[in-house]
Amino acid sequence: MVIIILLILTFPCWFVGSRPCPPNQRDSLFEFSHSFLLHNWELRFPYTLSPSCDGPDSVASYPKTASWNLSVDCCGWNGVTCDESTGNVIGLNLRCSWLHGPLRSNSTLFRLPHLRSLDLSGNDFHGSTIPPEISVLVELTQLNLSWGNLSDHVPSELSRLNKLASLDLSHDDNYLLDRSLQVEGSSLERIAQNLSNLSFLDLSDIDMSNVIASSLMNLSSQMMYLSFGDCGLQGELPGNIFLFISLVVA
Repeated sequence: MVIIILLILTFPCWFVGSRPCPPNQRDSLFEFSHSFLLHNWELRFPYTLSPSCDGPDSVASYPKTASWNLSVDCCGWNGVTCDESTGNVIGLNLRCSWLHGPLRSNSTLFRLPHLRSLDLSGNDFHGSTIPPEISVLVELTQLNLSWGNLSDHVPSELSRLNKLASLDLSHDDNYLLDRSLQVEGSSLERIAQNLSNLSFLDLSDIDMSNVIASSLMNLSSQMMYLSFGDCGLQGELPGNIFLFISLVVA
């Protein structure tokens, strides 16, 4: 009996399960999910806006948040990942989840300060802008907003997410609704200069017609994948980019 008690005191993790997510983070997630309607936009639009969903080599789309229930620990919700020791929500993958509606600046998503990975790609954010408030998620290492039907300018505030290793804003030229995501040279310069951990950057099909390629001269030397397909970027890429080991330029 003494031996058992000593084992419990010495190795409590053997007997205690993972921490549940904090109630405030659970409520923020739930409120975020209810700020959208759910529909399969590929049924709504006969010409798909997101080849990343439901294709032969892509992700199956379905409404992940439809199964979320406040009576269940949010760490068990579809698309949610928690830190086992703290219960904090550290990952949210709602790719191709039928979310329909604007991504608002007062979204409760921005009350999840421990998020490290955020994937909202393949949803329909109805031509809304990327809220500058996303910069409060300073722990993010991965951010994917591709094929989200977003418009207007990429906010320079993204440059505050200095832990980002992967940033994907690609394929947002929404030809059906005539909206487009744009990036200015000053914003791209800040992103290139401040995101020193960035190894993956995809800005394909974003309007970069007002950007000169020299804006990229301060990109991280850790860069391994870089894509600017059909973006209208002006000028030649800085020569130092091609010195990066293992870099793929698409």
